[in-house]
Amino acid sequence: MVKKILFYLFVVLSLAGAVYGYFYLNKNKEPISEITDHLPSNAMLVIQTNNFADFKTKLVHQNLIWNALQTDKNVNTVNSCVKYFDSLRIENEELKNLLEDNSFYWSIYKENKSFQHLLLIKLKEQVQEPIIEDYLKTHYQKNNTAAAFDIYEFTISGVDWYTSVKNGLLYFSTDIGLLEKSITLPLEESMSSDKNYRALNQSAGFQANSIYINHQMSSFIDKRFVSGYSIYSADVQLNAFNFTGYSIIDSISFFNAFSNHDAKTIKQYDKLPINPSRVFALGFSDLNTVYNQLLSVHQINDEVGNAWQNVSDSAMYDIKKEMLENINGELAYANYFINSSESMMLSLSVSDESKLQHFIKLISDSIIAYPTNKVYKVNSSFNQLFSFLPYCHQLKYYLVEENNLFGFSDEQALTHYLNSVSSGLILGKNKAFLEYANDNMNQLCNFLYYENLESVRANNSASILKLPELIYSEKAIKQIAYSCKNYKNGLQSRFNFSQSQQQVETLNNDHSLWSFAADTLISSSAYLFKNHNTGENELFFQDINSKIYLTSSTGNIVWKKQINEAIQSEIYVVDIFKNGKFQLLFNSANYIHLIDRNGNYVQGYPVKLPAEVTSPITLLDYDDNKDYRIFIACKDKRIYNYSIYGIKTEGFVPVKTNDEVKMPISYAKVGASDYLITADEGGKIYVFSRKGEGRIELKNNTISNLDKLYVMVGNSLSNTKLIYMDDKNNLLNKITLTDAKETVKFGDELNNFKSLYTLVNDDTQMDLLMFGDGGIYAYDLFSNKLFEYFNSTSFYTDVAFSSGSKSDYFLAFDKVGQKTEIIKVDGKLSGTLFSSQKPFVCNLYNNGRYYIININQKRISCNELN
Repeated sequence: MVKKILFYLFVVLSLAGAVYGYFYLNKNKEPISEITDHLPSNAMLVIQTNNFADFKTKLVHQNLIWNALQTDKNVNTVNSCVKYFDSLRIENEELKNLLEDNSFYWSIYKENKSFQHLLLIKLKEQVQEPIIEDYLKTHYQKNNTAAAFDIYEFTISGVDWYTSVKNGLLYFSTDIGLLEKSITLPLEESMSSDKNYRALNQSAGFQANSIYINHQMSSFIDKRFVSGYSIYSADVQLNAFNFTGYSIIDSISFFNAFSNHDAKTIKQYDKLPINPSRVFALGFSDLNTVYNQLLSVHQINDEVGNAWQNVSDSAMYDIKKEMLENINGELAYANYFINSSESMMLSLSVSDESKLQHFIKLISDSIIAYPTNKVYKVNSSFNQLFSFLPYCHQLKYYLVEENNLFGFSDEQALTHYLNSVSSGLILGKNKAFLEYANDNMNQLCNFLYYENLESVRANNSASILKLPELIYSEKAIKQIAYSCKNYKNGLQSRFNFSQSQQQVETLNNDHSLWSFAADTLISSSAYLFKNHNTGENELFFQDINSKIYLTSSTGNIVWKKQINEAIQSEIYVVDIFKNGKFQLLFNSANYIHLIDRNGNYVQGYPVKLPAEVTSPITLLDYDDNKDYRIFIACKDKRIYNYSIYGIKTEGFVPVKTNDEVKMPISYAKVGASDYLITADEGGKIYVFSRKGEGRIELKNNTISNLDKLYVMVGNSLSNTKLIYMDDKNNLLNKITLTDAKETVKFGDELNNFKSLYTLVNDDTQMDLLMFGDGGIYAYDLFSNKLFEYFNSTSFYTDVAFSSGSKSDYFLAFDKVGQKTEIIKVDGKLSGTLFSSQKPFVCNLYNNGRYYIININQKRISCNELN
């Protein structure tokens, strides 16, 4: 009987569990609705990302182009909204869960001359919908104009937004009508039903970040190049955007001419002069078929067609076909601004030079003799022969050189070409251009376009870009590369939009990645500060009026604040509350300062000191548990110890000194004991404990007015050494904590040189850098020379050793000459910066690359160190 009861109880519990499990899983399963079912198909632009946080960081915090466009209203709307959503992600656990590892769709719709935004996020589980609904009710105001469902409204940076959660989707829009339409959208009017959108996604496959563009509705790019629909994978870099993807083109597109043509690696432009405003080129199997296709869709105008007909009539056979088939697979054009007017050059190569010579003689009126060249002046009836592409000019002069034909729109273009070639100033030998081309222009293609937007902008010429905010923002885009090749019934293409990036070999302040101007002269070096919200680095510094600044890693101001005195120490980054949020710690003449990331003093700061400061603060964290201790020496000849809360440490007896202490306090842990070490201006050495009690009385002294002391910690007192340089006598001194002393003599050429201790080679042993009038030397601590460099025109006041992305460098600062020399470890000068303060090198963007943060007068700037 008992067994039967237990059996039936088991059956009942199992059924109950199954029923509960069914309803639980049903409640928590993924919503059925798809985002693209609720995106209206008339979107001009759809941006999709699978990692909102990563995309936001790269775009908002680490892209110089995006940051340069913040003055544009639409860009600012997007930027403010992205930052707002990121703040929600950080503050709300449910929204954080929703936004992380989840698709995020941002679409833009054009209404007359304005743009409306629609954002959609799919809930991961249906159970999230009431939770999100409750969040919207709690944080936003309900809008009562919609009866069918609840809509809430809020404002971001002066722009009204509307939001709702429905169908397992979270909606945001700048237009309430667009939001309502999205929620109730018939499937046949959605992006998921749009044949172009579906076909492009199928071609592209899975992409972490993608951008869909309806070029018929947008005005981003010259429609002569892209006029249909495209989807691109978006790669956001520090100073560039790369878009790689596929385009569907309409039936009369220029690119239909390349159907069934093999893609080529186009290099014919290498033979043209440097500094073109634009380069455009074709790659083809047979130019004659390309020409005929362009003719059939009315891409070639009557003047070009008539010119070819006239030359064939003169030859009495189809010389057009012969000439175009003679061309070796590529045709390159380049535009130049010469004496403020635009000229054009053509470059091509042929298989049969005899046919080329016959063709040139047929179209020429006369021959102009140059010292080393024979130039043909073209009959005016034939100037249009090769003018069948956008941006083409008529060609009035031709030059034949070893199976190559060069054409010129005017005499100044011809002269410019001849002078450039004789001087070796051609694109194929230009390092800066080739570096850009190797990254962006050397792939197989049927069409290639390059534009120097700086040159185009300066001369009021037409750009391939059609958005004024992109064209006229001088800090945004400076170079453009576009290439494409035929792919099935469309195009496979790549865009690069880039800022000019000058390499260290030609480093100067005019080619920085970005710069920021303070209100007046900057008086301090710059220091890194970590944004605890984003993990990104920011920059902190002070001007001559004691105003402090925090800027982003892309040079945008975060805040500035007036304090009462100039900074006199290094800047320490601390976490006073042990919660992952950071503060800035430093001292001035009479105070210790602790400032949070918002520019506000932490409660209790600034801390007034008993007397004026003589040494910069030393920050110690004995047990690496953020239980910080601050040491500082003052004019009353005492060394004080404060907790991080600005309170004198209980149990510590201020250390009395014979003379003022101007050096920071050094720390050594030898065995189980702690030793705090410094020396006063008279040379007396002090070794004391955490409580301020004297530990060791040394009879040996340092030299007077010593400014640097290096403590080499050993495993015993006898091999723990205090190391300092006697600059006047060129003696390196080593005093052990058992009071033994030894000296090492250096050469007399180092008289009155300054010294500092740093790692120069990779042996993990500290080295000695010495610098002064005209020279820099590096030694190990046994006087073995590691490096030397001479420049009689410089007086070095500070030197830093830094690793770059590809090499190691010495950054030598000349305060009098207001410059910094960048010197490679092989002793070669790599570049010079105008500097009024010592620069420093850091991995600013956490990308494994190194950047020089330089200060010149009131301007702080960033250059990459390669």
